[in-house]
Amino acid sequence: MQRLKSAIVLLMAASSLAATSQPPVSKLATGLYVALGDSITAGSGVVKNCKPFPPQPVDIEEYCPTGTSYTILTAKTLRSLGIAGRFLNLGIPGADVARILSDELPNLPSDATLITIYIGTNDSRQFKPTTESVSDVVTRYEQLYDKLLLAIHEKAPHARVVLINIPNEKEVGITYHLTDALLERFGAISQAMDRFINAHYPRYEIVDTICDSRSYIIANRDKGSVHPSEVGAADLAKAVLAVLLANTPSAPPSSCQWFNAPAAQTAP
Repeated sequence: MQRLKSAIVLLMAASSLAATSQPPVSKLATGLYVALGDSITAGSGVVKNCKPFPPQPVDIEEYCPTGTSYTILTAKTLRSLGIAGRFLNLGIPGADVARILSDELPNLPSDATLITIYIGTNDSRQFKPTTESVSDVVTRYEQLYDKLLLAIHEKAPHARVVLINIPNEKEVGITYHLTDALLERFGAISQAMDRFINAHYPRYEIVDTICDSRSYIIANRDKGSVHPSEVGAADLAKAVLAVLLANTPSAPPSSCQWFNAPAAQTAP
C-alpha cells in the first residue's frame, strides 16, 4: 500500500510540473508519443503489474495504470494535457543504438508526433579493451546514432524528436566497484557521447542528465543498479517534461562538475 501511495505522489508531482507550463501549440501536436531506448526506457524495475508493451500504440491509462517508469509518467502527463493520447514504448532491455535500428525502428509508426531517444549506457560498455580505443567506440556510436536520426525522419517525417543524453558512466559505475581503469574508460566514452548528443542542439531539443545531480543519487536507483527507482524515474520524467513543455528550448549545459573533470570531482 505504501508503494502504491508513493507511486501516486510521484505521478502527481510530474503532473504538477506539466500543469505549471503552457505547452507551445506549434511544437506539441496531439497524437502519438513513442519512446526509443534500452532497459531504462523499457522501465526495468518500475513497471509494476503491467503486461509487456505490445509493438503498437496503447492508451497508457488503460494499459498500465500502475507503472512508474519515466516514459509512463511522461506519457500519462502528456495524455492528461491532451498532447498525446496514445503511447508506444519500444524500449528493449540491453539495447544499444544498433539494436534500436534493427529491432525498434521497424515498429515505429509513421504517424508518431513525438519521439524521445535515450540510448548510450550499453554502448559505452560494449568494447574490446585490447583492440578498441575510446575513439573507436565513440565513432561507431556517432555513426549509428546519426543513421538512426536519419531513419526516424524518413519513417516518421512529422515527428518532434527529443534527445536525452546519459549520465557520466564513471560516476554511475563507482557503485559496481570496478577498476579505476574501467571507470575512467566508461567516463571518457560517455562524456564523448554526450558532447556528440549535445552538439545536435538547436536542431534537436536536449534533455540533460549528465549535469543533473539527481542522476548520481545512489538511493534513487533500483537496488544500486543503473535503473532508476520510482523516485529516480519521477526525477527523469520531470526533466523530460520540463523540456517538452518549455516555451523556449534551452541549450544543454556546456560544462558541469562531472562533465569536464570527472576524475577531480565527486558526484553527490
